[in-house]
Amino acid sequence: MIRSVRQWYNQNFSEEKYQALLEDLKNQYNETPNFRIAESPFFIPSLLKKRLLEACEEITDVLLRTDLKTISQPALYDPKYIVPNEDDHTTFLQMDFGITLDENGDPFPKLIEIQGFPSVYFFQIMISNAFKRQMLIPDHFTAFFKQMNNREYVQLLKDIIVGDTEPEHVVLLEIEPEKQTTYIDMLCTSVELGIPCLCITKVLKEGKKLYYKNKEGDKIQIKKIYNRVIFDELDQRSDLNLNFSFTDDLEVEWIGHPNWFSEFQNLSFLF
Repeated sequence: MIRSVRQWYNQNFSEEKYQALLEDLKNQYNETPNFRIAESPFFIPSLLKKRLLEACEEITDVLLRTDLKTISQPALYDPKYIVPNEDDHTTFLQMDFGITLDENGDPFPKLIEIQGFPSVYFFQIMISNAFKRQMLIPDHFTAFFKQMNNREYVQLLKDIIVGDTEPEHVVLLEIEPEKQTTYIDMLCTSVELGIPCLCITKVLKEGKKLYYKNKEGDKIQIKKIYNRVIFDELDQRSDLNLNFSFTDDLEVEWIGHPNWFSEFQNLSFLF
């Protein structure tokens, strides 16, 4: 979007550099991403950055309303998907914008949807670093909206997902994670946070507590779940042998409570 930088990047692009980028991504965790990698990032001008941040702040103000649950609860139309112990606000928040032009021809964001569900947070840092190494991105460009660096970004995610809990008691939960398109992000998350990436079928239930078995065969209690399971997919997998239900009253903390995915999927139409 910054014309001069776009022209410079295009002129210096080569297939060799692009293949080096793909190899870089593969080598970081010995895993090839299961989706196509774009040849270029966006180069966002300061005006659009400012407008995106302003839009995010305005939307967040609405989502922090004390009556949010009152206006959003009817969106949860199917009782079988109501998970107990919902927190006051979503832990994670994604906002998808389309970019239009204002009356002066300047870029202007318009909201497409919001999601109360974690995205590929760790892959974002993977690919931004790979672009920096392989594609000669100017040094003053950054993938962070705030004044952060790689270490601070990872630490923030660690504080949110793991916190003061021992990492072995925190699991990233998904349906057959190795088969998911976004597995590269889950693998990166597992390595960087030191938490297991666990298939939902590997979870054991005893009373209100959940457990899994580590590589040594020891039974480990699950105290926090970094949830990546989407109910739409789970509902289609009648072949899965599950030992617990999301709707059980469990002694576990959801890092990203499942209910917020459904609520924000429907709330997106209110804006």
